[in-house]
Formats: sequence, structure tokens, C-alpha cells
Amino acid sequence: DDSYNANESSMMAALRVLASASGGKKVAVVGRMAEVADPVSAHRNIASFAQQAGIQIISLETDLYGQPSMTLDEVLSTLGDIAWDALLVKGSRSAATERVVHSLMK
Repeated sequence: DDSYNANESSMMAALRVLASASGGKKVAVVGRMAEVADPVSAHRNIASFAQQAGIQIISLETDLYGQPSMTLDEVLSTLGDIAWDALLVKGSRSAATERVVHSLMK
């Protein structure tokens, strides 16, 4: 859970840690990064890195990553439908990605 802050460098660092984790399927639930100068480019760079690293991106309420935007309920349903071994949840505070973590912990 890294839900409090997100910019391109912190998102990239978090994805690198996820990519280095042992185990199989790695998933990142990502919300909008508010602390970026060029939102379209920054989000696409993150999506490209994740794809190259073999990380599945699930976009919470944003299509800036080039993925379909999902509601919280859709994200939770998707996470329930796939077998994941490592999960990152990250986004700017305004994206409120901690809702995913709180829901998973119930």
C-alpha cells in the first residue's frame, strides 16, 4: 500500500520493487498521479514500464495509463477473478487508492 503520494519517479520506484518481488503474477492497482507536469506522458511512461516488467496494470478511475478506467467495485471484482501473488496499490492522495486496500482487508 503506497496510497498517499504519486509522481513519475515514486511510481517507477514502487514498480521496480514490485518487479523484483519473488513469485508469479504481479499486479499494480494505480490511480491518477497528480504531481506531474505532463500527465499524459507520465502515465503512459509508467504503463510502458509496467508492461515491460510483466506487471499487470489495473487503473482505478483514470484512463491516463491507456487502460480502461475501472470503478472501485470493478477493481475489486477483477482482483477477485485473477490469481495474483504480489500487489501494489499506488496513486496520488486525490485518487484515494487506499479504498482498495481497505476493501481487501475486510
